[in-house]
Amino acid sequence: MQKISVIIPVYKVGSYLCECLDSVINQTYNNLEIILIDDGSPDNCGTICDEYAKRDSRVIVIHKENAGVGAARNDGLEIVTGDWITFVDSDDWIEPDYCEKFIQFISKNQADIVFLGGVVYETGGEEPAVRRSVNSEFVYTKADSPEKWEILLSKVLTYKVNDEHLSNQFFWGVVWNTFLDAHFCRKNNIKFCTKMSTFEDGLFNFMIVEKAGNIGAIPYIGYHYRKTNVESVTYRYVPGRINNSLIYIQNVYSIKDITNMQQLNKAASAMILNEFLSCLNKDYFHEDNPKSEREIRKELLKLKQEPYIQQAIWQKDNRLLSKKMRLFKLCLRLPGVWSIKPFYKLCELLKRNKMLKQIFSDVQ
Repeated sequence: MQKISVIIPVYKVGSYLCECLDSVINQTYNNLEIILIDDGSPDNCGTICDEYAKRDSRVIVIHKENAGVGAARNDGLEIVTGDWITFVDSDDWIEPDYCEKFIQFISKNQADIVFLGGVVYETGGEEPAVRRSVNSEFVYTKADSPEKWEILLSKVLTYKVNDEHLSNQFFWGVVWNTFLDAHFCRKNNIKFCTKMSTFEDGLFNFMIVEKAGNIGAIPYIGYHYRKTNVESVTYRYVPGRINNSLIYIQNVYSIKDITNMQQLNKAASAMILNEFLSCLNKDYFHEDNPKSEREIRKELLKLKQEPYIQQAIWQKDNRLLSKKMRLFKLCLRLPGVWSIKPFYKLCELLKRNKMLKQIFSDVQ
């Protein structure tokens, strides 16, 4: 009977932690190892973790100083004893048969990585905002389908690459819907990049897909991802957000011959533009940013001159870009950085105005 190791980093999620842990310990498939990493949480999360460990012998707790979610997951990877590894964020929850669905799939298929579907809840919303799953069950083998493999790598970078199975913009760039072969992880020394404070899971997934020999997916929605936690890095001001982006970009381009992979190269350029826009949200124009306008303009100009960003700005193919991102690229092609803030403000306005949003959707 195969054992699944569930790694759960815990930090400032007191309001959600019990719901998360209850959903894991009450799985219909019970051969689990549940590893809780209390990442120096200043609230009562550490106590809650210890209480669950007393109740359930499958629960293992690590208490440590705060070092970020990537380092916490790495600590979990160091001690797993299961045959398979999956990750659950401590403010989320999973369906009772989530692990059982995976075991049923892997009992008849061979794969290094298996993806399942999920639901996303936006801030303040009790109903799911997004539900995504693959269209049908499949397994890809790298040696047999190099073209499909390039599409998979491209999907991790951007959701705009279509395929018969992947056309519904599945969640490829996250780890919370992923099961990994533990032997595969040890063999390839799979680890999260601890130099990044955000989006370390996107880089992690890109690297594991690139290394894997077989990848499977199940048309089942069993994971519930919550964006409503205001403590989440999704909403916090992230100073130096660009450092994360540059590390991410450099690691992506470290793959041999990526520039010779036409589909992947286009996807990488689209990802870079999305990362640039994400930096505007999380750092430069965030309400908590203490920097002056002059400092921001200076940093943006330096960022814009990065070689990979310049390559993305002048990439001719726009097929993987949304209409918004095409307009953003046009703004970036203008001299200097004066056009960036008006573009950003327009995007913020469109989020709040449905009529303007409809007008903007017609912009080619």
